[in-house]
Amino acid sequence: KESLKASGKELRIGAIDLNSGEEVVVDQNHPDVGLFSMASAAFPVAMEGVEYEGMTLVDWGLREVIPLREAIRCGCTSVEVVLSGPYRGTAKKPAYTKWSVGKVGLRSAEIRTDEIWRGDLKCTHLRNKIAKEVQHSDYKEIEVNVWAPSEPLTSGVLTFKREELDEMIELGRKAEPVTLAQFIEAQ
Repeated sequence: KESLKASGKELRIGAIDLNSGEEVVVDQNHPDVGLFSMASAAFPVAMEGVEYEGMTLVDWGLREVIPLREAIRCGCTSVEVVLSGPYRGTAKKPAYTKWSVGKVGLRSAEIRTDEIWRGDLKCTHLRNKIAKEVQHSDYKEIEVNVWAPSEPLTSGVLTFKREELDEMIELGRKAEPVTLAQFIEAQ
């Protein structure tokens, strides 16, 4: 925590309170930034939320997978978005032959997550268009580059096998960025 504060870098970590449905965002100076890191990684359906001051916190991705609104609010003018799957198509189809309730839940979350991050980027593209076309707009155009592997990284959101992680890292290294406009055109 101290090295994070000393780095001079700004950090935002968000989570969703399951009780209220509201976003809770903290920065690098929050005394419980580590706890919020765990909450932000608490993938609903597969993991329990993190309890904090009467809230049950889970992954921010329930509302915003790519937190561009927060980046813009903080004054960012350029953002690099790194996706964990190709930007054409939906998350890789699992090879399940029988769908248990748990597998249905996880697959549904994968598909919904894909839809949310696409929406995040489409909203930012629309904001950029408004910023360009409307002289007195409150929106400022931001540069967004989208990095995505050429194929899905995993066969599921909870894959943690060493050999699969190594394959995913290699696919990520081969990724080439596209501009936000190119991303939108490819949809």
